[in-house]
Amino acid sequence: MADVNNVTGTGVPSYEEYKKSQRVVDNNLGKESFLQLLAAQLQYQNPLEPAKDTEFIAQLAQFSSLEQISNLNATMNLFQSYSLAGKKVAATVTLDGGIKGTAIGTVQSVFNNKGTPYAVLGDITFIDEDGVTGALEGNLEVATSSIDQVFDAGLFETSGGSDNTIMDAVSLIGKIIEATVAGEDGEPLEVSGRVSRVELNDTGRVVAVLSDGQQINLDNITLIGE
Repeated sequence: MADVNNVTGTGVPSYEEYKKSQRVVDNNLGKESFLQLLAAQLQYQNPLEPAKDTEFIAQLAQFSSLEQISNLNATMNLFQSYSLAGKKVAATVTLDGGIKGTAIGTVQSVFNNKGTPYAVLGDITFIDEDGVTGALEGNLEVATSSIDQVFDAGLFETSGGSDNTIMDAVSLIGKIIEATVAGEDGEPLEVSGRVSRVELNDTGRVVAVLSDGQQINLDNITLIGE
């Protein structure tokens, strides 16, 4: 039987060529796609029960409103990204070679590339997936959507925790942890959740904050998962 991946000289494309030629489906309804649908609706409508012009006007008005809202959201996201300039942030990144981890640095500048805002980080500390910490030379461009946290100005200057303590906490962002905390009756209570950010508690201590808002002291963590 002939190899379906190597059919040549017959005018029939190979299976690999067929896969490459497949149309990529775009789930976003753009302006051109909407107008094409509207034209098709006019062309194939029932001539005995034609659609009223008011229906098409309503559809155009609705699409125009959605487009304006989308543009407004994009503009707001861009303005929010510009406000990151000069702030210290943590972002989930993948370096050359496929090394994944968290980059902590100061936003040197923000720019827009085809509607996607990017931040340029400097003075970067990198924490890989195994928790190994090191410095990155030069600057690093990251999409602002990959930024997990914007740190309070005094977090890295606090006397309540060393830089190592802060880095340990930051490396937990996005991970699921288990911890033992004191329950309402004073008895030990096992809790778990995903770490959304790190911050200082009322006593100036660096803590991990779960997605439900619960603060966890680093010393109370018993298990770290993905």
